[in-house]
Amino acid sequence: MTKLSAEAYAIVEGRHSDPFHYLGVHTEGDKTVVRAFLPEASKVEAIGEHGETAALARIHDAGLFAGALPNGSSAINYAPASARTWSISTTPIAFRLF
Repeated sequence: MTKLSAEAYAIVEGRHSDPFHYLGVHTEGDKTVVRAFLPEASKVEAIGEHGETAALARIHDAGLFAGALPNGSSAINYAPASARTWSISTTPIAFRLF
């Protein structure tokens, strides 16, 4: 696990006043990063618009994941890897939960 910011702890503890300021896709310096809070997941991959994947690291045991998007993508969908699928966005990146 990496050292987390106060903002990350606020997400994990359920007290962040604007969680999507931290979660989702963000540009940091010259990188595009994505963060997801998925407490039920043991593993998460970001899935690009052409099916390419990038594993997100679990950065907190409560289910906080982060990493770079595949091939520098800048959009995101959420979709668990199961018969139950859902989406909260119409953009071309998804998550696969394991």
